[in-house]
Amino acid sequence: LGWYASRQLLFEDKIWNGRLIGQVDHENLNADPDDKVVIKLNTASNTDYYLMFNRKAGVNAGTIEGGNQVMIVSQPGEGNSPGQSVLLSKMNAGGVYTIPNFDNSGVELTVTVN
Repeated sequence: LGWYASRQLLFEDKIWNGRLIGQVDHENLNADPDDKVVIKLNTASNTDYYLMFNRKAGVNAGTIEGGNQVMIVSQPGEGNSPGQSVLLSKMNAGGVYTIPNFDNSGVELTVTVN
């Protein structure tokens, strides 16, 4: 992905259980080594999806939209080329977002925030 190398996950499995942390915490020594800053939901198509926790602290303290929420965006071009990302969801604990027909598989991919 190119950013936060030690805290990223390229998701290609069926289930992931873990903790997202804000980008402001990517070097936090108290964070668990398995905590992630960004998760890329990889697809074979031109559009991929990214999950991140928009922690409202540090350099991000003044954020207005989606503060302290899990955000899901779609982005064309494998994240390697310029392209307009689209904010799909801002979720608090208990939030659920479903991507229908994920990667043209005929299966829904559901993201749940605990």
